[in-house]
Amino acid sequence: FLVAMAPTSSSSFFYIGTTVSHRFIVSIILFFQSLSACIASKPFFGSTTFPATMTLTTSSPKAKKPKIGNYAGYAMPPLNDQRATNGDLSPEILCQTCSGPTFSQGLDTFVVPMALHLWNRQKVVSSLTHRLENKRSGNSLNGEGSHANSKIRGMILLEGGKQQTRHDTDHEPVFRQESYFHYLFGASLYSDCYGVITLPEGKTTLFVPTWGVDTETVCGPSPEFERVKAELGLDEVLGVGDLKGFVEGEMGRMREEWLAERKTKLMEVEGEDGSGNLEEKKENAAIAGTNGENVANSASNDGGAPIIYLLKGLNTDSGNFATPAYYKGIEDFATMRDESALFPCIAECRVIKTPAEINL
Repeated sequence: FLVAMAPTSSSSFFYIGTTVSHRFIVSIILFFQSLSACIASKPFFGSTTFPATMTLTTSSPKAKKPKIGNYAGYAMPPLNDQRATNGDLSPEILCQTCSGPTFSQGLDTFVVPMALHLWNRQKVVSSLTHRLENKRSGNSLNGEGSHANSKIRGMILLEGGKQQTRHDTDHEPVFRQESYFHYLFGASLYSDCYGVITLPEGKTTLFVPTWGVDTETVCGPSPEFERVKAELGLDEVLGVGDLKGFVEGEMGRMREEWLAERKTKLMEVEGEDGSGNLEEKKENAAIAGTNGENVANSASNDGGAPIIYLLKGLNTDSGNFATPAYYKGIEDFATMRDESALFPCIAECRVIKTPAEINL
């Protein structure tokens, strides 16, 4: 351009004009290449329309475009509702329609419905309950227990992955969630968490860390409970500091329900023959106390007492063990914990994939 406009053909002008012209041509080429790429991916120029309340996700063979299902509010229904529902609230339908909360990394990455993790929780709760009921029935047939009809009570307690730092520095490597924790809760971006699933209701509560102003100035604000709840499709989200009180409250509630159930059953037995079974009376008299050891002994005899089910088992590939969840205060339930039943159930559930997992 400068060469054409220059009144002279001096070498200096020729050099300047050639350089500018070269850059101009390169810029034009890059512009049309970018325009071509945009048209091909159709993020803005395509005819695809998206629901106003969903995150924009481009359509591709790998990703199914999010659709609005029949479940209003975009929150996962509680697990106990899933057991009684075969309609649009089932995790199968939510996964098929990609309704409710979803996770993706944008562009052409796969859109993962949070209902997939709801489905996983349903599988694990059903598997664990079935395993415990079979064990109880076997003990009852062998004369080792007399409460085969008692309801399974307790909770599944898992501890998520910890955020590490590089050597002695405060540098935090990219966090990766503990696999079993991610399988059940889908909390891939949240470190130092705990998760609880109550039995038999299947109510899911996530406990996330919170911090003060000093940390907020560097790391940003603490997670907002309601936002995390909506993002992951959980029943409740609380702070890690609330975990101890939550476990104590839920275990106390379940124990009261269990004692009331045993008292009712004892009255029914006494009403049938006027005196009642002597062994049944002795066991209920022992349970009537507040000694946690009595509760645990009865639970081991399949009496239906509430138990905390922790994850502990050997990974045969690595030779490492899954570590049971720990928090300050769990020692109070030393005789009301089980570290053997959960691992084989959840490991088997992870091996046998659901249609949604196969699609993913």
